Amino acid sequence: MNKIWKYLDVPNHQEISDELYQYAVSQSDLLIDPDKLNNLHWQHAPSIMIHCPKLREFLNNHYLMPVKMGFIVIHTKKWVPTHADHVDHYVRLLWPVKNCAGSETKFYNLKKSQGRLVGAEYEGWYISYPADHGGDVIDQFELTGPIVLDTSIPHSIHPDRILDDIRISFTIAFDPNLAISKSVNAWFDFTR
Repeated sequence: MNKIWKYLDVPNHQEISDELYQYAVSQSDLLIDPDKLNNLHWQHAPSIMIHCPKLREFLNNHYLMPVKMGFIVIHTKKWVPTHADHVDHYVRLLWPVKNCAGSETKFYNLKKSQGRLVGAEYEGWYISYPADHGGDVIDQFELTGPIVLDTSIPHSIHPDRILDDIRISFTIAFDPNLAISKSVNAWFDFTR
C-alpha cells in the first residue's frame, strides 16, 4: 500500500508559517469573514508568491511549481467531517500556519461508493461521507510541520478543542500529471 502522508524536513518551516499568517491577516478577509470558517479557500497564487518570499524561495529551491494555493480555516470548536478531496489519488502539500499543534487528521478505510459526490463553490467536487460512516481509522497525524498527503483518502480534521481560536493551515496543489501529485512515495526528503 502507498503511504498516505509523510512529514517533510523544512528547517525554516516556522518562518514560512509566520509569513503565511501575515498574508492571511493583511491580504485576505479569511480571518474576519465568519462565512469563510470551516472551509478551504483557494487564493491568487501569484499574490502569495509576491508576499511570501521565504515560501517562494523554498518552492524555487526544490523546483516545485504550484498550480493552486489555499488556506483551510477552521474554528477550533468545530471539526471538518469525513471527506475525500479527490476521486483519484492526488497528493498535496499541507503546511501548519496557526493553532495546528494538538489537532488530528484521521484517515478511514471507506469506499468512494459509501459517500456522495458534492460540488462546492470554492473547493470544486469532493466526496462527503455521513457522520455515522463506521469506517475504521487507518492512520492519523498531528500537523506540527509540513506534510504531503493523499487527499483522495477519506479523512476528517479535528482541531485542538482546548483552544478557542481559529486553526489555519495552507495547502499547495501541483500539476496532477506529476509523480509527486500521484504518490506520497514520489516525494524525496528535503534537506538544505
